[in-house]
Amino acid sequence: MTTRLLGRAVFRWSASQPLHEVPMEVFDDARTSGFQPYLLDIGGGFPGNNDQLMQDIAQHVNSAISTFFPEQDIKVIAEPGRYVATASFTLTTTVTGRKDHKNEKGQITSIKYITDDSVFISFKHFFMIYTLSHPRPLKAENGSEVECDVWGDSCAAMDVLVKCVALPNDLRVGDRLVWFNMGAYTLSMASEFCGFPLPHVYRVASKDTWADIGTRLKLLYQRQRGPRSREERKLITETSHTDQIFAKLTV
Repeated sequence: MTTRLLGRAVFRWSASQPLHEVPMEVFDDARTSGFQPYLLDIGGGFPGNNDQLMQDIAQHVNSAISTFFPEQDIKVIAEPGRYVATASFTLTTTVTGRKDHKNEKGQITSIKYITDDSVFISFKHFFMIYTLSHPRPLKAENGSEVECDVWGDSCAAMDVLVKCVALPNDLRVGDRLVWFNMGAYTLSMASEFCGFPLPHVYRVASKDTWADIGTRLKLLYQRQRGPRSREERKLITETSHTDQIFAKLTV
């Protein structure tokens, strides 16, 4: 018998900690009925933002397990899909329009930016799972920051990507906005609503990551191919460029 706990995004673990009493009660009721529960699935929803460490969450989880399931032979598992996926994708969108709100002196007090994505495409999870992401301009701008709302490019009244976020007041049509931590529940929930295309996916890796991939490819090639010519062995030994490995060694 198993019990599952969480499933949505967790932003404050302390707020969800009382929920650990629920599986404890379920386990007790099950034993009373003659069952022997042995597996506790605490679910997912773990934040995967770059500035949030899994160690902090693990500390709260371990504390709750020690409190509610002391000295019990129970296997605890989790589903950290959001934690693994969130920071793996960064989205860029293009400003397609803007509407300025000015005061009596003609000064811009707030701006409504429109961008070429939508809550029906990459941002559907924003209002379904209550996650947040604040955009940043791709290029450094000279304008001062003002309070802005960013809207999607559909005509739906609900197509608001983010409200009351500080952005430069000099963004123009064609400028780019960058949205970090967009790996969880974005493409997997996207739709081509009203014919809007899905975002293109480009794979990017740092030099260190790319070099590590090259090293692993060489080792994999060595295991799969076995003995080879002296020229090939020399290339595997001396080359440090992954593009050479791709071009000359992959089959």
